[in-house]
Amino acid sequence: MSIFIVILIGIISILVSKHLFKKWFNPLSTYSLIWTIVVTLYELKFMAYVDLNFNTWLISIGAFLFFFFGILTVFVSRDSLGKKNDLNSFVEKEGSEIKLLADGGTVLKYALLITSFLGLLGALQHWYVLIQKFGSVANVLIYANLVYSIRVEGEIEGLIPYLYIFGYVAVFLSGIYTAHKNKFTFLSFLPLIIISLKEIASVGRMGLLFGLIEFITVFFLFRHLIFLHDQSKKKQSSRNFIIAGILLLVIFIGSASLVRSMRGSIESFKQSSAQLNKLKDNVILTPSIYLYFSAHIGVFSKYYEYQNEKALWGENTFMPIYNFLSKFDVIEHPDFYQKGYYVPMWTNTGTYLREVHSDFGNMGLIIVPYLLGFMSAFFWINFYEKRRTIYFVILVFINIIIGFSFLMMITRAAVWLLSFIFLLFTLPMLERLSEKTARSKIHLK
Repeated sequence: MSIFIVILIGIISILVSKHLFKKWFNPLSTYSLIWTIVVTLYELKFMAYVDLNFNTWLISIGAFLFFFFGILTVFVSRDSLGKKNDLNSFVEKEGSEIKLLADGGTVLKYALLITSFLGLLGALQHWYVLIQKFGSVANVLIYANLVYSIRVEGEIEGLIPYLYIFGYVAVFLSGIYTAHKNKFTFLSFLPLIIISLKEIASVGRMGLLFGLIEFITVFFLFRHLIFLHDQSKKKQSSRNFIIAGILLLVIFIGSASLVRSMRGSIESFKQSSAQLNKLKDNVILTPSIYLYFSAHIGVFSKYYEYQNEKALWGENTFMPIYNFLSKFDVIEHPDFYQKGYYVPMWTNTGTYLREVHSDFGNMGLIIVPYLLGFMSAFFWINFYEKRRTIYFVILVFINIIIGFSFLMMITRAAVWLLSFIFLLFTLPMLERLSEKTARSKIHLK
């Protein structure tokens, strides 16, 4: 019965999101789809998961409602002021040209190539340091568990700090470039390949998921803008879409599977159902993949039941700032990896609700989802109405928070904050450079 109700709520909310945003891909549909899938997978109990307590159901539903109320606040407020919320009403607005593409995408392409090169340097340097330490590529792969342990305990010595961030900046730019070209090219996949190379070296998976969510979000949101600017491109948009989608999945699943095998993940769990254990040799869906995409709400249920973790105000949500302060001995260095719970498998990530509650208490479970909904709708409308790239960067990174909400509060990861800040300052500069290049082309003619 619970599964039926969850799926029904999910379908209704997705339909409502289409009515509000006029597009299928939007913040409300993303939140609804992700949580519907995750809760449904958990309730299917292909593993002997603990039952979610009443408070978990109440908080999860309440968080969704406050997220929805935040979105509704924006739309109702605009309606009361007599402003239109339909994207199509922004098409003929004066000054609605896409400044970033004023020169036909030349500046954007070079920026994508430069950031991809810097991201590649970060990935290769990561491999170089590990090869120097372990002797060969083969040894790095053989001792992957040790590499993982070193990374968990702290940064691997000898690396240029945060050089890998440029790979995620390149993913952002490749999403825009792909939407502009209205087709997938090698440059669409290059940054994701670079990120996969780095994540395989560090035996990590979160960066792979971050890159995939970032690309999908940028591509679809910017494509909305492209279609508003040039309606004729809608007819051409599906030519290589299916092939590109398959390639994206191949990159993601292939890299994640390699990382999983390097870690030596056990795929036969006593707590798994017989049906799930039959998939232990499957490439796409395995017991550990099922665990990765379903267990976290159970962890939150256990966390909220015990409530024995202490955190400073905003310590998880703003962890990169706390990390920075710890370098000056202002506070103790916070631990990125959290306490785990058995649900029945040991898992240490408990959805974004865990960090929100740990940082801000019960009021955080109301305020944060509401603000996420409000800001996602506010910057959605302002971006498509005013075409400002600053609004676009904020909109994308809010959507990344939503995309990761089933797992953790992604703002606690340095990759979210640093790539956000870099893009916030860089994209307006690229806009001005693009306009300058376009004017130069006109003068040359």
